[in-house]
Amino acid sequence: MNLGAAMEGVMNFQEFMTDKYVISQWINEGPLTIYVRKTSLLLKDKLGDLQIANLNSHQKGSGALAKFLSDIEPKYDIYFENVMNSRLRAFLKRRGYMKIEWTDPPCFIRRVKETDNGN
Repeated sequence: MNLGAAMEGVMNFQEFMTDKYVISQWINEGPLTIYVRKTSLLLKDKLGDLQIANLNSHQKGSGALAKFLSDIEPKYDIYFENVMNSRLRAFLKRRGYMKIEWTDPPCFIRRVKETDNGN
């Protein structure tokens, strides 16, 4: 696959998570193009279930990221890697993501809360 095709994404989030052979992929979710990785079992304690390594929005401020995260946060521990954008940092903090202190550029993680997953 060439980079242009990868940037456009070839699957959505649900397809990515159910494909047992794909561990990292560009996905499309509405106006969002996101590079995601499934975390190996050895690193789940530190990096959660899912890593978001790159995020592009074709409609900034549309609420698409909030909707996408609302759909997946109850099910997965999510790690945002190298968050350079100050607006995105503030957004993640408002959603309950914790900055990982030893990271620079900053990384953020949000763990599934017991109330979120029905426990």
